[in-house]
Amino acid sequence: MTAMDAATLDHRREYVNRRNHACYDNGVTPEAFDAACRALLGEGKHPPAAWLRAAERVRFRCGRCAGTGMFVTGVLNGQPTGPGGDCFRCGGRGTQGWRDGRRNRWRDIHQRAY
Repeated sequence: MTAMDAATLDHRREYVNRRNHACYDNGVTPEAFDAACRALLGEGKHPPAAWLRAAERVRFRCGRCAGTGMFVTGVLNGQPTGPGGDCFRCGGRGTQGWRDGRRNRWRDIHQRAY
C-alpha cells in the first residue's frame, strides 16, 4: 500500500467517523449528511480530503431545542417552551455539527447517574 492510498483510506475512515457523530441523537440520517456534504462540494468528483473538509462545515438543526438554542421542557400550541438557558445539546447555537454529536455521545455514555 502506498502512502497516498493510506492517506486516502484514513480520510475515508475519518469521514465515516464524523458522519456517525453528526447523526448521533439528532435525527439526521447518513444519507442526509452525505447529501449536505455533496451540496457544499458541488458537482463532479472530489477527493476524500475535500469530503472531510465539507464534513467540518455541515450543520443541522438541533433536534433537542428545535433550532431555538434555548433549553426546551415542553411544547405549547406547537411552540417550544422552557425555563430558559442555553440548550445543552447544541451549546445555544440551534444547530449541531459532528463535534456536538461527539460531545453528546461521550456525555451520554460517561455521565454518572446520581
